[in-house]
Amino acid sequence: MNSMERIKAMVEGKPVDRIGISAWYHMPLLDHVAKDFADGIINSVETMKWDVCKVQYHGYYFVSSFGQDYVPSVSATQLYGPVKKWMVPHPKMFEDLKMPSLTEGPLARELELTKRIMDKLGGKVPVLPTIFSPMHAAEWMTGGSDHTEYIYSFMKYNPKEVHKGLEIITEANLRFLEELLKLGVDGIFLADVFSSKDQLSEEMHDEFVKKYDLQILDACKDHTWFNILHAHGWKNLRFDEYEKAGYPIQAYNWEDCYRDSTLKDESQITTLADARKITDKILMGGIEFWNDFNSAENDRWAVKEVIKKRLLNALEMLGPDDQKFIFTPGCSVKMHVPEYRMKLIHEVVEEITGIA
Repeated sequence: MNSMERIKAMVEGKPVDRIGISAWYHMPLLDHVAKDFADGIINSVETMKWDVCKVQYHGYYFVSSFGQDYVPSVSATQLYGPVKKWMVPHPKMFEDLKMPSLTEGPLARELELTKRIMDKLGGKVPVLPTIFSPMHAAEWMTGGSDHTEYIYSFMKYNPKEVHKGLEIITEANLRFLEELLKLGVDGIFLADVFSSKDQLSEEMHDEFVKKYDLQILDACKDHTWFNILHAHGWKNLRFDEYEKAGYPIQAYNWEDCYRDSTLKDESQITTLADARKITDKILMGGIEFWNDFNSAENDRWAVKEVIKKRLLNALEMLGPDDQKFIFTPGCSVKMHVPEYRMKLIHEVVEEITGIA
């Protein structure tokens, strides 16, 4: 099977020759020039033999299209510099948001990038551009992830203004998506950063997140066949709520192997086994995105052993008959992991399954 055949078989619930593989990471020294960025992404997919091309747009592409200014990165290990000025320091300013251009600026750049990728990989590997939940954009216009208290306060005390902003942001997303669909993308990678029940109640999530995310996913119906929901988080996730709401997606991705110095109880982590009890959709995970490729001694074999253990653990959790698994990191791999370490994903899978 080639990549397209393999993933389509998973989506259709048919047997596959082996599990899928993929990964993605930001490229801050390339991502402001469509040609350079496309070359970087295409090279990664072809060199690492990934089965899915998740188009990792610049992390600030959408909010910057509205005019939020930031300092560009000059380092391969920094996504972007500080924000110069937040777009929405007061909730009433949501009403002042202007529809971004599709013919110039960040959205035009990402459309050109996507076309270049489709011209090279279309029909060979599923190509999925990244769409951020409208609520994510609203958060990043009001203070970002370091100051979420602002957007939480706005939702509580100024819901009307927040909804006005979300309507504008969603319409901009839909216009951008319409152009992506014209390019023939196979689906989208929709990121929900409010995926944990620890962040918002079900009622608040329904009102401020789900309502708008479903508009985007519904616009994909009859146009795409492989849509992924990235539940950005690692514990107390909303898989049951997504399933109850009938999210029209084919796969879930999340930080299922989360590790950091603050983690005290590993039982809190939503594992592949936990998710499989809730859904029969394709599961994407198995690799701890931030640490598994690290090696202070630059030891290739030590990194390979970590990746191999991760795969064996994932296969044990899911069982030998599970035909819907793509071995991936839970989120963007740290910038910039050496190429030889990224190749280890395919190398390990080939050795374990016996299939290239």
